[in-house]
Amino acid sequence: MPGWVEHFDVVQGVLVLCIGLIGWFTARTLSLVDRNQVELFRRMQTLEKDFYMLKGEHEANQVHRKVI
Repeated sequence: MPGWVEHFDVVQGVLVLCIGLIGWFTARTLSLVDRNQVELFRRMQTLEKDFYMLKGEHEANQVHRKVI
């Protein structure tokens, strides 16, 4: 009766293939997360710049209304 010990090379190859596949998916996922994080921070900086510009205009209008 043949056991898994007789097919050790096949089992070892399958395990190496599975570990390699998991490693590839992990590396791919981390690179996608990194790319998305860069895009997110770029958008946040743009929104922050626009927000402070609008806040400055609003405060200038408030001061102008108090003077008049």
